[in-house]
Amino acid sequence: MGEIVLAAAASHAPGITGYPDRAGEQGSRFMAGMEQIHQAFEEAQPDVIIEICNEHFVNFHVNNMPALCIGTGEYNVGPMEPEAWLHIPRTNVPGHPEFANAIVKEAYNAGFDLSFSERLLLDHGTVVPLHFFTPNMDIPVIPILVNSIAEPMPLPQRMYRLGKLISQVIATRPKGERVAVIGTGGISHWVGTPEMGRINVDFDERFLESIERGQGEAIADWTPEQIGQGGNGAHEIRNWIAVMGAVADAKGEVTTYEPVVEWVTGSGAVIWKL
Repeated sequence: MGEIVLAAAASHAPGITGYPDRAGEQGSRFMAGMEQIHQAFEEAQPDVIIEICNEHFVNFHVNNMPALCIGTGEYNVGPMEPEAWLHIPRTNVPGHPEFANAIVKEAYNAGFDLSFSERLLLDHGTVVPLHFFTPNMDIPVIPILVNSIAEPMPLPQRMYRLGKLISQVIATRPKGERVAVIGTGGISHWVGTPEMGRINVDFDERFLESIERGQGEAIADWTPEQIGQGGNGAHEIRNWIAVMGAVADAKGEVTTYEPVVEWVTGSGAVIWKL
């Protein structure tokens, strides 16, 4: 049987790699927290990464917006060419088709109608955290893209149950892979609105404190309106909520939190050592 050897979540603001120096000491502290998770990856030696993330009108638009899409191909390409300014080398990120299709099959059996794609373009929402956690991009990654950008979006409880399903699939794997499960995005930020640049520190701290207490199920009860208090970009915490479902409300350790105005995002990272 497989096992989750590590779980983590982190913000994916493009400025983290695009213009890190603008954040000064805040940026340095954030990078130290990300390095802590990188070291945990090195120690855990996962065979595969399941990354619950979202994109930003790269693969999907409002004429075709799946709630959930899993990458089932041999590889996915990222970052996309217009994001060369991320300073992350463009590469073919290896996938794991057999494992990904096993998730699709079990999801269908459990009532989750996952969309799937054998080739995805990966933007900053996927590659920025990967750049820190596995900088060589040599560990197979199964991306699960969540609609966190256009209403209606999957309910938080739905994401929590998806995380539980993922953990069940991992536990029944006949090949016994060592799996890292990561979520990306958030925390509070506003994108393309007059409030862009605002950070709701109270929202972020309440969210992170709940993770430290292992209150994932309670967070999953948050309404979309409650999540919206952290801005339209805060809806990305759905990705973190899925990770909490996968780790069965284990207590997380906040490795960093910085309300970085230069990155227009309350930027944080959490690790669950399992």
